[in-house]
Amino acid sequence: MADSTTGTVENLSLVIANLSQSIEELKATIASQDTTIASLNGTIDSLKSDNEYLKNNNDLLREENAYLKRKLFGTRSEKMSYSQDQLSLFDEAENECEPELLEDISYTRAKKKQKGTLDIKLANLKHVKKVYDIDAKERICDECGSQLSYAGEEFVRHEVVYEPAKLYVKDIYRKTYECRNCRKNGKSVMFKSGTPKPVIPHSFASPSVLSQVIIDKYVNHMPLYRQESEWKRLGLQLSRTTMANWIIIAAKEYFIPIVDRMHELMIQESHIHCDETPVQVLNEPGKKATSQSYMWVYSSIKESQRPIKIFEYKPDRKSTNPQQFLKGFKGTIITDGYYGYNHIEGITNAYCWAHARRKFYETLPVDMKKASGTLANTALEKMAKLFALEKEMETLSSDEKVKMRQERSKPVEPQNITYIKLHYNSTLREENYK
Repeated sequence: MADSTTGTVENLSLVIANLSQSIEELKATIASQDTTIASLNGTIDSLKSDNEYLKNNNDLLREENAYLKRKLFGTRSEKMSYSQDQLSLFDEAENECEPELLEDISYTRAKKKQKGTLDIKLANLKHVKKVYDIDAKERICDECGSQLSYAGEEFVRHEVVYEPAKLYVKDIYRKTYECRNCRKNGKSVMFKSGTPKPVIPHSFASPSVLSQVIIDKYVNHMPLYRQESEWKRLGLQLSRTTMANWIIIAAKEYFIPIVDRMHELMIQESHIHCDETPVQVLNEPGKKATSQSYMWVYSSIKESQRPIKIFEYKPDRKSTNPQQFLKGFKGTIITDGYYGYNHIEGITNAYCWAHARRKFYETLPVDMKKASGTLANTALEKMAKLFALEKEMETLSSDEKVKMRQERSKPVEPQNITYIKLHYNSTLREENYK
């Protein structure tokens, strides 16, 4: 009996020991699982944070993509209109022609053009009268066979005639005269008539040919290599190198002095518009082809008695460029807020409302129907009051404009500035102004 009890106690002790060991193993397992759960919770929090970041970044990329698409393909107008039909690349003729021409052509059209419109269009062209007559042998009456008598003439229609360009060579000579009386006395006295100086020394270029090269290049945007083919078609072998040399010489001899004089007159103005835009110049010494250069633009204001615009190319955007150009100017410049204009001695900087409006316009949603009530749209509506007043006073004199701006525009402007300053960080990203 005692042996049986002892065996039972030993078995119970062994079971308790096994249970204790199992409990410790379970505790270790639970602790390990707690650690795993904590790690998983940390991973979940990290994934949530990453997901939120990616979501915000995706929204930002969508916004940037929409902004760039609007810059590339959207309308350039900043009018407060939210229903713009997309322009077609292929129906320019239909868009630009008169509406009546879109109808089927017939000989019984009821709609007629306004009388006198065509005469106005053709008023500046030379008119050559062409009269068509009946042959003398056919001036016989079909009814009785009698000879027809002249009864007058009637106007039928206008036709615009295009005469293709043609070249000819003007061989220039000059006459020489001598004094025969002096010749008898052993003296040789000769007189030669004067001739116009060549537009380019030692060149066969005439003013008409040189002006055509410049017009085709800078007005009609025709590259010199295309002009080379056009001149060849007209019968003249004129290389692009020769034309380039002519343009450079003409610029130095004729145009730069004119621009210098325009600059002198501009400096005497009271107000000047200033702006700069990036341009890419190929094969520029010391710069990569992908680097940006800048075209600086200076313009007198609309009310000026001397309308002047000067374009000045510079390889950079340094503030020294406007400082040098505006040296001696003591008036007010109207700019887009670029810091390069802020420290020009003796000049007042008046910022441009059109440039300020553009930044707010660029922040509008792509879906313009949702723009109502946004901070940017509210700012645009406030600015629109100023632009409406400017439109209203467009035909007034300078003195009348000043009076109207003081009476009606001045009270509106501080409200706009206060609103812009209050909501600047809410509507515009800082990088837009860099």
